Amino acid sequence: MTQTQEPELFPGANLLSEADRRQILELSVKSGNRVVPPVTCHTFCTDQDGHPGQFHTSDQTCYGPNHRVPTVMCPPVEVSRGRYEQNYFGVYLSAPHDGEQPTINVSLGEKDRLVMALDEALAVAQAIVASIDEATQAGL
Repeated sequence: MTQTQEPELFPGANLLSEADRRQILELSVKSGNRVVPPVTCHTFCTDQDGHPGQFHTSDQTCYGPNHRVPTVMCPPVEVSRGRYEQNYFGVYLSAPHDGEQPTINVSLGEKDRLVMALDEALAVAQAIVASIDEATQAGL
């Protein structure tokens, strides 16, 4: 008696563990959609797993680490009833694998996210440094 082999979900699917392949196949069958093949993550990506099991390439975006800078001018935020934490600026890089351009994302805590193209983010960073230089030269 010969065993029937499950169809390969995408090129390279056989490199995944049996449990991962089974989970991806279940998701694919339940949704009626086929998953897109994993991608090669960018070196900065915090996941580094190829983002398997996704149905759209737009869901395979690589995100860099969130660089947190504690705020001095913003009051602490309540994170749970009666519990406060210092607010922060978060800055991270994201790069989709669907042809869209990479972006720099800046947030104040968990909300109010600004999304900038790399050249815009560089211009803002240079403007901040120029303003700091002006304050330093004024003796502030």
